[in-house]
Amino acid sequence: MKKTVMSALLLLIITMCAAANGKVGVVFVGNSITQGALLAEPQTDAPPVKAARFLADKTGEAVEFRNCGVSGATTLDFLPVADRLFNKVITAADELKGEGCQLLFSISLGTNDSACTGPLGAPVIPAQYYTNLKAIIDELMARYPGSRFVVQYPIWYSPTTYNGAMYLKTGLERLQSYFPMIEQLVRSYSVSHPRQVFGGSRAGFDFFKDNYADYFTEEQGFAGVFYLHPNKEGAARLGEIWGDGLLKALGGELTLMSFNVRNGCGFDGKRDHERTAAVIRQQFPDVVAIQEVDSVTRRSGNRFVLAEIASLAGMEYTFAKAIDYDGGEYGIGILSREKPLSVARHALPGREEARAIVVAEFNDFVYASTHLSLTDEDCLASVDIIRDIASKYDKPFLLAGDFNAHPKSKVIKSFAKDFDILTDISENTFPADKPSETIDYIMIYKATNPGIGRVNSNVVNEPAASDHRPVVAKVKLP
Repeated sequence: MKKTVMSALLLLIITMCAAANGKVGVVFVGNSITQGALLAEPQTDAPPVKAARFLADKTGEAVEFRNCGVSGATTLDFLPVADRLFNKVITAADELKGEGCQLLFSISLGTNDSACTGPLGAPVIPAQYYTNLKAIIDELMARYPGSRFVVQYPIWYSPTTYNGAMYLKTGLERLQSYFPMIEQLVRSYSVSHPRQVFGGSRAGFDFFKDNYADYFTEEQGFAGVFYLHPNKEGAARLGEIWGDGLLKALGGELTLMSFNVRNGCGFDGKRDHERTAAVIRQQFPDVVAIQEVDSVTRRSGNRFVLAEIASLAGMEYTFAKAIDYDGGEYGIGILSREKPLSVARHALPGREEARAIVVAEFNDFVYASTHLSLTDEDCLASVDIIRDIASKYDKPFLLAGDFNAHPKSKVIKSFAKDFDILTDISENTFPADKPSETIDYIMIYKATNPGIGRVNSNVVNEPAASDHRPVVAKVKLP
């Protein structure tokens, strides 16, 4: 026990000293996608370049990086015992360490592991993929105490992919079988090495799948046209996704957002899911509480609106029904960078319309989205229900949504007894064109707040995408 405490203290001291130096060093481990294959100017446009720039912009710190992406590389190529590419990583890390950097490792491997034939060791079964990643991380941890790791989820490739290596549909299915292995690996390290190993965002897979024509370079192969390598725009988007994971690993800010999206219908009467998603993307939130969204209703053309917005925003989605509506369902949801560990829906009172709250649990916090009744009595009854729900969690419980209540109302005063409001109540949120009321909030349950500090908050200046303006709060995890 004493040895464990001393080790944790040493890790904390090393990390704090590096952070105080104000310099971050990132080693990107990966394949041709990391390398920037097919980009005209990979030295300025490859995903690691964009990720490092994103991290520098968000932290305000100097960020140095080394791109150790190698075309065709698998997890086997980077194994310490393989004597192939691991030394390249060591050289890069030693250079950055020598400059006094806080070391981060971004590992994006799996695409070539999933191939049917071609790359070293392919096809790699999921269990072996797990073992290989663990061997790489364990050795780097031993060499560089205090370093942190982000295991990035591989992105989608087309089931027609067949160049020098054969991937095809079978490879794509195998690639997705690695995702639970990444989750399992991160969970394991969260116990043995808390806050050292993090998972990236799974949402990048769906984003590139749904938008391949715009974000990939079209290639010709043995099975026809295929899509494997991001183009310049795709590399920039992937860099942002990787950068967000690195920011989280640094113990940086957590960006919270709440947005009543009016089912993707703007204040101008135009239904535009891309516009809604763009508003979200511009804030680059970690989680978003969503209100007023359809699931396969006739008025929405039988489209799953939340899933479409999530794909366009590059995020995971969780939907919860409030009511049955127009042949489908209508309700609330949560968008998130990482997949929730668990999700729960609870009914709330609403005499004019049934209401609900959806609660998503993540590794370090819990996020809840709600849209309360227009009736004060129902809202006050909801406060008690929500307080009871929050009390059952031992992690920071964050609540966000459209509360249909003003800051001085009985409802908000009742919430304030047990919740701290993180958003600025002096900034109005409704109606979007000329806001005159504050009815949208982000809060944290006092009893589960371990010292999360608010960095800042704002109401997004967006007058057209919905009839509400989104609210954003940035907090610092302890």
